[in-house]
Amino acid sequence: MNLATQKLIKLNIQRSPKLISTAARSYATKSPAKIEEKGKASEETEVDPNSLHLIKAKAWLDGEGAKYKDVLPGQTNYVGTTRPFPLNPFFRPQTPVSDKIKNEIYELYLKDPVANTPRILGMKFRLSIKRIQGILTLKAMEMQHSEVEGKILQKNFTKGMESIMGVNPNETTTSISSRGFSEPLSYPNTNVGEPFFKIVPETEEYTSSDAADALGREPYKKVFYELNKSEFFEINNPPNIDPKYAPRNPKNKHKYTNQVLINIPDSSSLKTISSDPSIINRRWDFVFTDTSNSASKTRALFVRTKEGTLYSNKAQSAASSKPKSKPSTTSTKASN
Repeated sequence: MNLATQKLIKLNIQRSPKLISTAARSYATKSPAKIEEKGKASEETEVDPNSLHLIKAKAWLDGEGAKYKDVLPGQTNYVGTTRPFPLNPFFRPQTPVSDKIKNEIYELYLKDPVANTPRILGMKFRLSIKRIQGILTLKAMEMQHSEVEGKILQKNFTKGMESIMGVNPNETTTSISSRGFSEPLSYPNTNVGEPFFKIVPETEEYTSSDAADALGREPYKKVFYELNKSEFFEINNPPNIDPKYAPRNPKNKHKYTNQVLINIPDSSSLKTISSDPSIINRRWDFVFTDTSNSASKTRALFVRTKEGTLYSNKAQSAASSKPKSKPSTTSTKASN
C-alpha cells in the first residue's frame, strides 16, 4: 500500500466508513503473505548499479580472468602482456633487481670496499654506478634499522612484489648475463644551449678538446672518466650510521681519529636556557658544541630539542665563570 492510498483511506474513514473506495477495499482484502511476496519480487528486480559492476567483475574473474589470478614464477602475468595497465600502453616497467642480488652486492662491498667499488660492482652486475651507490646506501640503512634500532623489515612484502613484477627468485651472478635488464655505467649529460657555429679551415685540425674550449665545457673524455672512475664509496648519509655497516675510507682515517664522541647527558642534568615553541621540529634534537675542545667532559654543550627548548650542560656555566685568558677562534658543529 502506497502513501497516497493510506492517506485516502484515513480521510474517508474520518468522514464516513461508507465512502471507502473500491480499490482500497480490494487491497485490504488481500492476505499479508501475498503482499509481502509481491514486495520481495519488486525488490529483487531492482539492482544497485554499483552492485551490478561488482557482480560483473566477479563473473570475469571466475571466467576469462581466472588465468590472471595466480603469479607465474620468474615472469609477469599482466593483463596487457608487457603492460600492467592496458589503457596506458607507454608504461612498460623493467624487471627490478632482486633483493637477493642486492644483498650479494652489499656483502661484496662490506668484504672489501677498497676493491669492490661501485664501478667494479656495476661492471659485474651490469648496473649503473649511481644505482649501485643507491643499493649500498639503502642496504646499510636497512641493517642499521634491523640490527641496531630493532625495526621489523617487511621482507614478505618485498617477496610478494618481486613475484608480481617477474623477478627470478633463483637469479645468481652467473645468470645475470641472460637478464634483459642492464644499464650503462653512467649517463653523461650536459645542458644543451643555443646553436654555436664556428668557421674552421679545411687544413686546420680541430679536435674534441678544441670544441670543448670553444663551448666553455670540459672534454667528454674527462667527464666520462670522472663519472666512471673506480674510487672508494663512503656511505655518509645518514651521518650517524654505524661504521660497521658503512665502512670508512682508509685515506680519511685522520678525519675520524681526531673526532671526539659527544656524550649527551640526560636532560635532567642540563640547565634550561630558553624555550620557543615557534621553532618546533618533528625530526630530531640538535646538538651544538665547540669542536676545538678535545676534552669531552668539559666542553660546552647546547641541545635544542624537538619541542623548541634550549638546554646547556654544567660545563658551560663553569667555563663562563673562569677568567678569559686569550681570545681563540672556535667552530660550532651541529649534529643530530
